[in-house]
Amino acid sequence: MRNLETIFSQLRNTICETSTLAQQTIQSILRQFRKPYHRMEHKHWGIYLLCSLAVLHISCDNANKVEEKHIPFEFGEEAPRLLIPVTLQDSIPAKLVLDTGIGGTPLLDSAFVSQHPSLVPEDIPSRECVSSSAWNPTYTTKITSYYAPLKLKLGESPMDFGNWGVGNYRKLVNENDADGITGIPSADSTKVWELNFENNYITIQEADSFKMPKGYMQFSMKVVTYPAGGMTIHVNLPLKVQTSDGDTVTIYRDFFVDTGAWNDIILTSEASELAFFDNKKDAVWIATPYNGLYTRNHEVKVSLGEYEDDSFRVTTYDHKHKTTVSSRYLIGLNFLKHFNVYFDFQRKVMGLKPISNFERIIDKHARRYHMGFNMEIITKQQRFIVETIADNKENNYYTAGLRVGDEIISANGILWKDITPEQKETLYQGDFIRFKIIRDGKNMEIPVPVNKNEPIGY
Repeated sequence: MRNLETIFSQLRNTICETSTLAQQTIQSILRQFRKPYHRMEHKHWGIYLLCSLAVLHISCDNANKVEEKHIPFEFGEEAPRLLIPVTLQDSIPAKLVLDTGIGGTPLLDSAFVSQHPSLVPEDIPSRECVSSSAWNPTYTTKITSYYAPLKLKLGESPMDFGNWGVGNYRKLVNENDADGITGIPSADSTKVWELNFENNYITIQEADSFKMPKGYMQFSMKVVTYPAGGMTIHVNLPLKVQTSDGDTVTIYRDFFVDTGAWNDIILTSEASELAFFDNKKDAVWIATPYNGLYTRNHEVKVSLGEYEDDSFRVTTYDHKHKTTVSSRYLIGLNFLKHFNVYFDFQRKVMGLKPISNFERIIDKHARRYHMGFNMEIITKQQRFIVETIADNKENNYYTAGLRVGDEIISANGILWKDITPEQKETLYQGDFIRFKIIRDGKNMEIPVPVNKNEPIGY
């Protein structure tokens, strides 16, 4: 008896310190040991001991899960990105963007690596290449790919990749909050990732011991794994979408899951449902950071099974051949943020549980789109022909009379082909921008009133 008492005393002092229930169970067992043996029959001791051990196991197990597996994440201050805390080479802390859309290996920013030269031993085989963003293929940056594993941990969970790269990541995506970017490693194809947006943490666990919790809607996934690299995810969702005028459209598609995109639901130029949204005149046109490109954004109500919510947005990209995004249908970070999310990579199932504290992340630098030009003509002829113009009443360029096909010659006397970004900013300080244009061979002047209250951020 005294040997057992010693064992449980050691348990009390060495394990389960974080579990109140476990501590109470051990104390109860010890109190029973100290009673005269004749006050409890031998068979009752057996039952009591078994029940106590069961409670002890469950409470310790649950305590360890909470303490060891909750990995907090945050969102960028300057850009709407999901940032995860990682450790490189066991000792170097870093913040990486979690981007399920890249399907590739980690890319570390060159400025960050220059601060930590031990990340790149001299004997690692490498190769120079060129990379670009799928959303902006016109901008490229040189990448040095290293063909050796990078010791990378998310919390206590290793993220195993066979190779990795170094390049000017921050300039590539206009992102200064992060030290690089990573996807989910293909080595995790037998695991379950949880993105808990209710409390902003990640858990990673083995799929064999996982069971989808109650209250989660379940949808089938297609997972593509890249040897020594990452994984990409498609999920089959039957979305019923209602626009502000009451019209509805059902989008029952395989959606590419892209946590690197901050939008909700994205349709690119080849999506057949694009025509439905083309006829809506209430879209908010947003200029992308890339010259001449834009998105149109619609406030919508989304129904998914019995769940419905009117705080979603549909974003359309209708400019063909100006991105290399291969998917027609995508869901981004703001879609996922409406839920707590499980990715069961082994069973290929995604679980979604709606949360009540959804808070939209925005691009605080986003500007309204006014007009864009035919880049091919600019490159070949140095002429600025209006190719697109936002046709909503909030766009003063449109209401003042500028139209597709106009050739812009100058603005407030400054030749448009010579204008600098600083001079463009100066234009917005006045009351009018006076454009000199050529339309149908005729010279014209169109004064556009400056909307100084135009919102920034979306």
